[in-house]
Amino acid sequence: MRRLLPTVGVLLSIIVLAAASAAGQSNSAPGQLVLINTSPPTITGVAAEGNMLTGNTGGWSSGPSATYDYQWNRCNSSGALCAPIATAKTATYAVLAADVGSTLRVAVIATNKNGSTIATSLATTVVGSSATTATTTTSPTTTTTPTATTSTSTTTQSSTTTQSTTTTTPTTTTTPVAAPYWVDSFESGPAAFWSKTGPTANFLTVSGVNGNGLALRTTPGQDTVAGNTATSVMTALNFGNDYLQAHAYQGQDTWYHVKLRIPSPVPSCGDWNWLTVWHVDQTTQSDGAGHIVSDALGIYTDSTTSCANPRLVMRFAGGSTTNPVYQEFGAGALTFGHWYDLLWHYKWNTSNAAGLEEFWVDGNLVVSKSIATLFTRTDGSPSFSSFGLYNYHYVSPTLGDHTSQTEWDDMSVGPTRASVGA
Repeated sequence: MRRLLPTVGVLLSIIVLAAASAAGQSNSAPGQLVLINTSPPTITGVAAEGNMLTGNTGGWSSGPSATYDYQWNRCNSSGALCAPIATAKTATYAVLAADVGSTLRVAVIATNKNGSTIATSLATTVVGSSATTATTTTSPTTTTTPTATTSTSTTTQSSTTTQSTTTTTPTTTTTPVAAPYWVDSFESGPAAFWSKTGPTANFLTVSGVNGNGLALRTTPGQDTVAGNTATSVMTALNFGNDYLQAHAYQGQDTWYHVKLRIPSPVPSCGDWNWLTVWHVDQTTQSDGAGHIVSDALGIYTDSTTSCANPRLVMRFAGGSTTNPVYQEFGAGALTFGHWYDLLWHYKWNTSNAAGLEEFWVDGNLVVSKSIATLFTRTDGSPSFSSFGLYNYHYVSPTLGDHTSQTEWDDMSVGPTRASVGA
């Protein structure tokens, strides 16, 4: 990115990531590794008022001995919009009347001498007011019922023959489906969990794929300050610098899904039309070589003075901050007025072997690549990223500071492909 996002409030408590590099990095000496979550925490027990739930730590990589802390969170019925329960900081949790109608998650904070890493469980089923099972499994049941028939001979002897009838009940298995972390259909404007950048009037309700959508509009002069004409302009929704909210930190496996439409004309000419951005944290931006840029989907044209051949391009970024690696993958010519279905899958890691980035457009896979998806800072610690939806572009001499907008619908972030409805 060519400028920093404004500082915004952090919506969740920040857990400090380690000052040492992640497992698998060649520049990490033995004994200097933070713990990496290899399987998420789990919750056992029945999610109903008055019952006791137990949080299990999940799987963690080997390293110096660790301690584990817990934070229980109350979420909405779909497992999103979670808030910490102030007094619930142990492995067990007694379900309260206040939890009925909500779901619960437990966050586990693993700490060793090199730092801390957080991992969060899937959500429980919706908490009931009485004991109901969170997962129900019924096994095949075979019942044999004797049926008696009697035959009588022409003599005084009689005999009874017993036959068997067999009834098999089909197996029924109910398995919890991973809930999304965040969902916004934009039916009534942006949800409260977003941070906004730009004039309030530039967040508009428009016709979406299903019901309403949201337009992010830029207007002439909106970023002009004290008479100095802006070289770029931005209206955006983002998670600020909250990597926990974006689930874009070391060891996380996260899916992002959204619908996008671009009305004609393009916001600007050149390669500075950003649409979705995983904004790298500000510490990393100025580390090492400096001017570290973020993962982003954008619209590119032939040049800053020519708006010809607009096309979608995905930029991935990672590696060492002293030797960053940026890769760009074209996703085809831009079709104005078309609702694009965009899907990303990230395994966030500083290791080329453990990191993964995948991107689909309208169900077609554009790229799937194992590569470092985070940066390793000069002190060995991993970077982290936020996430946002943008209309952020250069004010080109060809189009000038004109009105433009990007349009969005059905945004979701979650731990699995199914959780984001893809």
